[in-house]
Amino acid sequence: MAKANSDVVDRVSELPEHLLHHIMSFIPVKDAARTSLLSKRWNRIWETLPYLDFGKGFFKGCDYSQLLLESAIKIVLSRCQHIARIEKLNFWINEISKEQWLRKNKPLDVMVERLISCVSHRALKELYFTNLNSSYYGFFNLPCTIRSAKSLNVLHLCGFDLRTLSSLDLKFPSLRELHLSDVLLGDNVMEKIIAGCLSLEDLELYRCKGAKTIYVTGLLKLKELVVQEFDGELLEIEAPCLQVLEVSYPLFSGPDFDDMELLEIEESDLIDLSPSCQVNVAPTTCSSLRKLALNGEFVDEEWLRHFIPQCLFLENLTLTLGSRGEEEDVALENVVRISSNSLKNLYLFTRSLKVEITAPNLEIFQFESCNNLLPTILLNASDLLEVELELRLGISHNCWCHPLAKFLEYFNHFNTVKLSGGDCWSPIEAIIISKESRLSMLSPLYGTRNLIFSFAREREFEIVELLEYMLWLSPRATTLSIEFTSREKMNAVLKLHYRGNVHKYSLCPLCKCNDCWHQSLSEVIFEKFEGNEGHRRKMEGFFLKHVKDLKFEKVCCNVPNLSLPEPDPDMPCLKKHKASKLKRI
Repeated sequence: MAKANSDVVDRVSELPEHLLHHIMSFIPVKDAARTSLLSKRWNRIWETLPYLDFGKGFFKGCDYSQLLLESAIKIVLSRCQHIARIEKLNFWINEISKEQWLRKNKPLDVMVERLISCVSHRALKELYFTNLNSSYYGFFNLPCTIRSAKSLNVLHLCGFDLRTLSSLDLKFPSLRELHLSDVLLGDNVMEKIIAGCLSLEDLELYRCKGAKTIYVTGLLKLKELVVQEFDGELLEIEAPCLQVLEVSYPLFSGPDFDDMELLEIEESDLIDLSPSCQVNVAPTTCSSLRKLALNGEFVDEEWLRHFIPQCLFLENLTLTLGSRGEEEDVALENVVRISSNSLKNLYLFTRSLKVEITAPNLEIFQFESCNNLLPTILLNASDLLEVELELRLGISHNCWCHPLAKFLEYFNHFNTVKLSGGDCWSPIEAIIISKESRLSMLSPLYGTRNLIFSFAREREFEIVELLEYMLWLSPRATTLSIEFTSREKMNAVLKLHYRGNVHKYSLCPLCKCNDCWHQSLSEVIFEKFEGNEGHRRKMEGFFLKHVKDLKFEKVCCNVPNLSLPEPDPDMPCLKKHKASKLKRI
């Protein structure tokens, strides 16, 4: 036994230093520091580790966040004195007290400036610095020495004042990824940055304040551009290799800072949302776009008709036209027209009364209604299209029954239709057409084969009523799926099989259509069921009740295999599941 122990070799410790550094870059910095206790070599590995991640959660906890922050800064400054390179640095400051921020002996902004200045001279390749206190106490100033970081590949900054960069000659020849969020920009700051970062491939600007105009031009390698909550007046884009473009307005206009005097920001440095904001995209940019997401009033009928046809390779399109606020319940008279032969995925939110879409290769269409507004949708696409409808409706009333049925008829010939109420926004009762109203209506989704209901179950609802309603909507459905995401969760998938020798001219008195489930249903299989066993038994009873007098053959109910241990075959519950395959007597 002793000989066996003596033969054990620590092969990990024998790895080269650069490989151990690479391995330790994937673990939290606290765990990396603990390895220094293993041996002298591991202590050396820790002291020369060029990847330092003090990311999200490291400074969490008000009781010791101040000490941790100072210790982390000291560790980085010490590394700058003893090693030649710090390739990656990640700082995430989210819980700092006002007293610590404004201390006279060691103000935090001075410590951060010194920290960034030191690492800028150490072959820095990736810098992630997040300051979530900018809205409360102030912005960090980016030191001028940042321009010395010529080897930078990735730069993510949050909560910084970048106005001082307008007077610098910036050159970052290796920078390929730049993300700026909650930063202050002045006139020509972005132009200065872009002019010095000609190798950029990924540019993201989120809530960048103080810039009236932003020109994204001259970036021949740029593939992805995201400009979220832009509150300026003009956005010019010209990037011939751009594949992903996302542009959105801010949710609210005006500054969102609590104490302007403490932040030392003039009100004139911030820009209110301008209704005349324009977004201009050069024709050379459109030719390479694959994904486009637009949110703002600048996207009108004229803009779409001019822009979309130029995007010859566009596959994913997201359009949010109008506000989601409850006060925005007024429909617009304009018509939204979208035409594209390359489009595969389309998400649309609009307050317009009419939508016309021509997309023969469309695979997925997602529509979100706006506060009880159900527009006319003329959708010219393949019958195999998957339709997802997120309906924001109030509690069901008789006056809503006919408009809702008419709206669903627009998707009658598509293979798959999914109805949902969003994140607890609309209850399932809102889309239930009353039984009295159904007597005078035709089934709106007769041609749909896969029907899916996905709702947050906010109140008790009879599962049998829902099942009956789904079969009225789509009387020849081959798959029914029910998903409840809150309270008593349930996930059920039912496969329905039909006989093919039914008299085609027989008219069902219930759903008023030919060859419906009442006449030709032969088998029901519970392909998946997770939830209350009582609901499954109620659904079995529903089919037995309605199909037994119409040449009903059998209903098979299979409980899914959840990879649990093999049960005892004599268990009563297993006998019960085996007996769930019922035949007509």
